[in-house]
Amino acid sequence: MSDDRLRLLREQFAPIFTFFDIPVDGSKDLFSMLLKVGKVQLDDNEVEHKLFKFMFNFYDADGSGGIDRSELRSLFHDIGVIKGKTELMNLTEDAVTDVIEELDDNGSGLIEFDEFWRWVTEHGFKEEFLASPAPSRSGSSSDSDSE
Repeated sequence: MSDDRLRLLREQFAPIFTFFDIPVDGSKDLFSMLLKVGKVQLDDNEVEHKLFKFMFNFYDADGSGGIDRSELRSLFHDIGVIKGKTELMNLTEDAVTDVIEELDDNGSGLIEFDEFWRWVTEHGFKEEFLASPAPSRSGSSSDSDSE
């Protein structure tokens, strides 16, 4: 396998390695790193924690370790789109301020992961986030096309 192809595969698999806390080491071959993924055994709570950490890191677009106002707005917008909740898609500045004030325990102006995780677990949002998206209300059904 060419070095370029191996580099591309490592880049594509990097989110998986990150999710399972497998260090991407240039001296290790891709196959051995993938085998480590297959051996990871996590209970449901660990999987949920890792899933929310992965989501948190995705919305921490600048990599600062915390979600700022703009990133929080993006997070809520996307949740609104997925869940079909228009009120979340366009949060007002006051609503963003209220969320930050509620979650930002240390007054940093950012929501760090521990604050985010506490909010998700203590307020029942974990189940809300993990539940299926809102059903489409377009009126069209692919089932009728196959009949």
